[in-house]
Amino acid sequence: MTRNTHNDLLDHEDLREAVDVPYDPTASGLSATEVQGAIDEIVAGGVSTISSWKMPVRVATTTSGTLASSFENGDTIDGVTLATADRILIKNQVTTSENGVYTVNASGAPTRATDMDITDEFVGSVVYVWSGTANGNTVWHLQSGSPNYQFLQLSSGDDFFEASSVTNQVRFNSPTDTLFDSSDDAFLTINGAIDLWTNSADMTFSVNGQSGGGGQRFFFFGGNGIAFPTLTSDPAGGDSTDGQIYYNTSTDHFRGRVNGAWISLDETTGGIQFIIGGGGSAITTGIKGDIEMPFAGVITANRLFADQTGSIVIDLWKDTYANFPPVVGDSITASAKPTLSSAIKSEDTTLTGWTTTFAAGDIIRVNVDSATTLTRVTLALRFRRT
Repeated sequence: MTRNTHNDLLDHEDLREAVDVPYDPTASGLSATEVQGAIDEIVAGGVSTISSWKMPVRVATTTSGTLASSFENGDTIDGVTLATADRILIKNQVTTSENGVYTVNASGAPTRATDMDITDEFVGSVVYVWSGTANGNTVWHLQSGSPNYQFLQLSSGDDFFEASSVTNQVRFNSPTDTLFDSSDDAFLTINGAIDLWTNSADMTFSVNGQSGGGGQRFFFFGGNGIAFPTLTSDPAGGDSTDGQIYYNTSTDHFRGRVNGAWISLDETTGGIQFIIGGGGSAITTGIKGDIEMPFAGVITANRLFADQTGSIVIDLWKDTYANFPPVVGDSITASAKPTLSSAIKSEDTTLTGWTTTFAAGDIIRVNVDSATTLTRVTLALRFRRT
């Protein structure tokens, strides 16, 4: 590798790639000696030739400490045991002039790092922290200069997102990462499919107002097509925001969160009317006919409408087509049978004790238990398709 000028070094793609990877500086194919030598040359050239990004640090402080004794080999910061020569970010000192990037010594106070040991090298500094319970995988920016060195967190991830060559994936690395927010006049366009996904149960994402939880996916296809996350049941806990959508593989229905509750979005409501008539004479007791249910659903209410004031009690028997005909032992109305009592109309939306569910192809038989005066009654069953 040619090292003619510092700018040549900065423009070298392999070097930039190597410097940007904190865990394995030789991943680009450069040897450790080449990488370190190049970095030394850049640092020696002065800050005017280098970026404000500093070399990554192993750990960052969470509280103030005594500079002379709190950061020695064997001490612990943010859950990480320090070792001699570790690069650390000290950012919480009561005396803010003590903040900065340091190198740990075997004993005594740490030494300011060579890329951040003079005032000019502090200006605009940005540093990545790769380990620690609270600060691992975070980025920090120096927001105030000498002698009041104070650091502000920029993000909770080593990148806002990273691209993958597998199925055009865009991977989000932390719960607070954002690709485009509502104020951005930006679009992400790609031919084929885009797979947006999260890798943590604590993470959610939102695309055009639709949200998903950890481990869930959005797929985008040509045009504006979208396929939603797939689950076997309604998500428990987590974000309760209305407007979320997923596909339930157990019921084969899309489910959405509306007014704080999950409902099936492709279910339909409807009703069936069954007319009981006496041919101009008073209605008699007994079986009056059968209704076939063409799809699965749930009965939600019943209404009765009569031609005049009178009384009637109706029972409903349900069974499968294979077991036709239904009999009295198949009653679904318990003790809350559709009833008129000296009235011309009635409604029941409670259906206490009812067996309200029905399967596609089930037969409901209508039976009059008792009736007086009435010559025509319409039974209306309201249902929700499932």
